Amino acid sequence: MPHTLPDYIAGKIKQPRAFSPGLKMPQYTFTPAQIDSLTTALLSLNDRSSTLPPSLAVPATPESDYQPAGKAGKLMTDLACFSCHRINGHGGDMAPDLTWEGSSIQREWLVQFFKNPGTLRPSLIRRMPRFNVTDAEANELTDYIMTVYQNPVVDRDSMPLSGYSQGEVELGKQLFYGKYSCQGCHIVDTKTDKGYIGPTLTHVGSRLTAAWIYQWMKNPQALRPGTIEPNRAMSDEDARALTAFLISQKGGGKPPLLAKSAGNGAPAQEVAKK
Repeated sequence: MPHTLPDYIAGKIKQPRAFSPGLKMPQYTFTPAQIDSLTTALLSLNDRSSTLPPSLAVPATPESDYQPAGKAGKLMTDLACFSCHRINGHGGDMAPDLTWEGSSIQREWLVQFFKNPGTLRPSLIRRMPRFNVTDAEANELTDYIMTVYQNPVVDRDSMPLSGYSQGEVELGKQLFYGKYSCQGCHIVDTKTDKGYIGPTLTHVGSRLTAAWIYQWMKNPQALRPGTIEPNRAMSDEDARALTAFLISQKGGGKPPLLAKSAGNGAPAQEVAKK
């Protein structure tokens, strides 16, 4: 490898374990064009880029004036959800975008989350505040989200939440820990996994819909533009096997986010996913 910064960055992206076999950075399957784009983006992070003239800057997407309707909309306004969350181009960026939340989440999990929120990333300091909503308010918010915030590409009822063969689950586990090295960013086994970048997946089978997991495996950026989850150009077979493995992760006892109440006053950081 030539001893230049661009070549070093490109080499690290292309084959990270060439630098050290013990690295946790996953082995991606980026195309040469994608590697070049990533290298260019990383090289742009310098002092010069922050002082470029406005004519060379890329304008930000304009803020929308979206407002939710009805009783749920009033609740979301009263709870200041948009100060942290973004929906349909409006809101903050401190917590996940909820535009397609109704396609991704299981209803019972969301109801319980409103009652007693927590975090899906243990390493984060910020937590979703506990708003002490009533049962009626939790159900009002959940029904609205499950009905309105739907992705037209994801039919949440198109894939079952259980009933996958043991062979599919085992194949998915092998792919998770082998081919795709998902444990570099996520935790499934709390005794061995050390991935603190992405959400913990110990109870993901009780949280997300199988259809969302499958589509996420196929193309995460299509569901959440800007997510750091890599697009691995996954085959249908691999995506289904990983879905089978992850949907089987329902944990034991209470999920961590329900085990302990979050403190009030902290900004929201996580609701559902990457």
